[in-house]
Amino acid sequence: MRKLIKNKLVQMFKHRYIAALIIIATLVIISQIIMQFTIIQGENNSRKINIAGRQSMLSQSINKAAFGLYFSETERDKYRYKIELSQDIDLWENSYIGLLNGSEELGLDVNNSTKIKSMFDDIDEEYNTILKSAKLLVGLPNSNENDKEKIREEIKIIQDNEQTFLKGMDAIVFQYDSESKENLKTIQITEVIILIVTLGALIIEAIFIFRPAQKQLEKSLKELSISKENLEKLFDSSPYAMMLINPDGLNVEKLNTVAESIIKETINDTKELNLRDLFQKKEEDQKLLDMLLVKDKLKNIEMVLKDIHDLNFVLKLDSNKIQYDGKSMILLGLSDITRLKEAEEVLKKYATVDEMTGILNKRSGMLIMENVFERNKYNNTNFSIIFIDLNDLKSVNDNYGHQEGDYFIKTIANIIKNSVGSSDTVFRYGGDEIVLVLDNCDLKISELVIKRINKNLKLISEKVVKPYAMTLSYGIAVTQKENVQSSTELMEIADKRMYEYKRLFKENRDK
Repeated sequence: MRKLIKNKLVQMFKHRYIAALIIIATLVIISQIIMQFTIIQGENNSRKINIAGRQSMLSQSINKAAFGLYFSETERDKYRYKIELSQDIDLWENSYIGLLNGSEELGLDVNNSTKIKSMFDDIDEEYNTILKSAKLLVGLPNSNENDKEKIREEIKIIQDNEQTFLKGMDAIVFQYDSESKENLKTIQITEVIILIVTLGALIIEAIFIFRPAQKQLEKSLKELSISKENLEKLFDSSPYAMMLINPDGLNVEKLNTVAESIIKETINDTKELNLRDLFQKKEEDQKLLDMLLVKDKLKNIEMVLKDIHDLNFVLKLDSNKIQYDGKSMILLGLSDITRLKEAEEVLKKYATVDEMTGILNKRSGMLIMENVFERNKYNNTNFSIIFIDLNDLKSVNDNYGHQEGDYFIKTIANIIKNSVGSSDTVFRYGGDEIVLVLDNCDLKISELVIKRINKNLKLISEKVVKPYAMTLSYGIAVTQKENVQSSTELMEIADKRMYEYKRLFKENRDK
C-alpha cells in the first residue's frame, strides 16, 4: 500500500512539475529570442545610422576633392586628388547601395521601411547626378589645360545637387533613428508583456499546480499514516506467522502472535530474537539466509526446523523487502505445512507404488526404466530387462478365490524385490506381469538373478504348502545382444521371450 501511494505521488509531482517547467522554459526561451533579436536589431540600426551619417561626410569630401583637383597646379597634386576622389566615390557609392539594397560586407540588411525607401527615391536623382559628375572628374586627363572649365562645370553640378542630397540624407538618418527608437519601444513593451505573462504563469502554477500538490501531499501523508496503522493491525491479526526482520544483523524487530507460537516450538525465550537462532547449522540454511538478504522477494521456500522435542516440522517461507518507519525491513511470512507435507508423502507413495504388492506401479516403473536405459546408453554399459509372468494365476483365482490369487501375486513380488540389489528396479506392469530392470547388468548376471528368484520361490513353496504350484515364466533381453533405440523396444523383446518360455513350460507340463 505504501509503495502504491508513493508511486502515485511521484507520478503526480512528475507530471505537474514537467508542465510547470515547460511553461517557464517556453517563456524564458521567448524572452531570450526577443533579447537576441533586440541586440541584433540595435546593432543593425546603429550601423545604418552611422553609415547614413557618413554619406553626408563623404559627399562633402567628394566636393572638397573636386575643388582640390580644380586648383591643382602640378601633375602630382592632380593625381593625388583624383585618387582621393576615386576612393570617396567608391565608398560613397557602396554605402548608398548597401543602405538601399543591403550588403553583407557592410553588415546591412534590406529591411528598410516603406517610408525610408520613399525617401531614398526622393534623392536618387541628386545621388546619380553627383555620382556621374564625380566619376567624370576622375576620368579627365591630368595634362589637358582646357579641362579647367570642364572641372568647374562639374563642380557646379555637384554643388547644385549636394544640398538637396545632404538634406535628404539627414532626413533618412533621422528616420532611421526614429524607427530604431520605435522598434526598441515595441520590444520593451513586448518584454514587459512577457514578464507579466511569466508572473501570471507562476501565479497560475502556484494556484493550480503547487497548491493542489501540497494538498495532495498532505492527503497522501495522512493516508500513509492510516495505511501504516492498518498494516500493523493486519500484521497483528493475520492468521499467518509474520515477522519484521532488520537486515542489519537479522534481528527480529516485530512478530505477531502466530509467529510467536511457532517460535516457542523451537526456542523457549523469544526476547531479543535473531533469525539465525531459528535455523539449524546446515549449509542450505545459510544459503537461505543469504537469499533473504540479497533477494527482494522469496516465495514458497520450504525450511525444516526442529522443535524443543527434537522433532522435525516443515514451514513454508515467503519474504518481501519493505520500508517500515523509514527503514529497510524484511517482511517474513511463515506457514506450518508439516501435515500437508505428510499428506503429500502419502499421496506420492500411492501415486508411485502399487497398493497390493508394495512395488512400483507401471507409470513410475516405466519412467525409471527409460532413465536407466538412457544412462547406460550414454555410459556405453549393459542394461537388462526381465519380463516375468505368473503361471496359472487365472486358475488360482477361479479355483481358490481372488484372496489366494492376491497372495500369489504379493508373494512373487516380495521374492523378486528381496532377490535384487538396491540399484535395480521392480514394478508391476499388469495383473500377473512384473518387470525387473537391472542396471549395468549383462546376460550372465541376469540369468543368475532369475535363478536366485526361482530358488527363493521354491523355498517359500516348501515352507508354505499350497494346493497350487507357484511358478513363473520369464524372458530376458540385454542391450549388448539387441539393437534397440529405447527401453520399450527392449521390453517388448523380453515380453516375446517370456511368452515363448511360457509356451514351452505348458508343453512340458502337459506331456
